[in-house]
Amino acid sequence: MKLRNLATIYIFNDDKVLLIHRVGSRLFNGPIWAGIGGHFEKDELNDPKACVIRELFKETGIDESMIKDLSLNI
Repeated sequence: MKLRNLATIYIFNDDKVLLIHRVGSRLFNGPIWAGIGGHFEKDELNDPKACVIRELFKETGIDESMIKDLSLNI
């Protein structure tokens, strides 16, 4: 079995959380609201922050300079 590392990102603003509306996947047939994220690249395996920043920008256009108080819960 091949294992893949995943990162999921939740952006909180007061009592709100930013989610992505996905339509279909390998796990779900219909639409679903989910956290932002994706798979680690090989060069990110020991750098989860790099994966989070890359996936966040890729899926939302939000870059690191637009975030304050970034914390990782590993």
